Amino acid sequence: MNRVYEVGEGIWAVDHEAKMAPAAYLPLRMTILRVGGALMLHSPVPMDDALVEEIDQLGEVAHIVGPNKFHHLHIPEAKRRYPKAAVWGAPGLAKKRSDIAFDGVLGSGSPEAWREELVQVHVQGVPMVNEVVTYHRPSRSLVVTDLVFNMKQTRGWATRVVMVLVGASKGFAHSRSWKYIFVRDKGLAGRGVAEILSLDFDRIVPAHGDIAEDSRQRLVDQLRYLSPPSLTA
Repeated sequence: MNRVYEVGEGIWAVDHEAKMAPAAYLPLRMTILRVGGALMLHSPVPMDDALVEEIDQLGEVAHIVGPNKFHHLHIPEAKRRYPKAAVWGAPGLAKKRSDIAFDGVLGSGSPEAWREELVQVHVQGVPMVNEVVTYHRPSRSLVVTDLVFNMKQTRGWATRVVMVLVGASKGFAHSRSWKYIFVRDKGLAGRGVAEILSLDFDRIVPAHGDIAEDSRQRLVDQLRYLSPPSLTA
């Protein structure tokens, strides 16, 4: 398991690789954000004692976040490690994971606890995913889970096949699954995208693949089918 590394001011990451099938491996990233003088674990990954010790050196963990309806598997473990932390989930996640005691539901805007540092945008119209994108003001970073991938390298033939099928095999990409399956209301999704593109970000920190610097225009290009012309010109 990889260790904590710094991404920018008040933002760190931990990379993990999940074995999905005998020949399929999916890179996963947990992002750690400093908010309100404490820490937020965004999309937790498995934690061993050494990783917990590193996180504890950064500060107190006050929030654990499941940012969409797919990224939730390791929330119970994170809660066991940090029993005092509040657990937040994307809309619909509490129903899907009734075994987890959620303290709040994420949406557009920000709760008082982290309003100074974060802006969050719920991409509506995509009910199977219900992704809530997080913008971290101090580092000008956009933290996403499945909105875009940046898989420059893959391990295992099955991984490569899957990435080719979803159109995310050549680096920075918005998957075909969103475009042709997940998006149910382009108008609602487009409003969320417009809100995201109005934010002043340079860096995108995806849950799958490499961190992308100077990436705003690349996101514009990938989401052009949802975005108002004024933001994609």
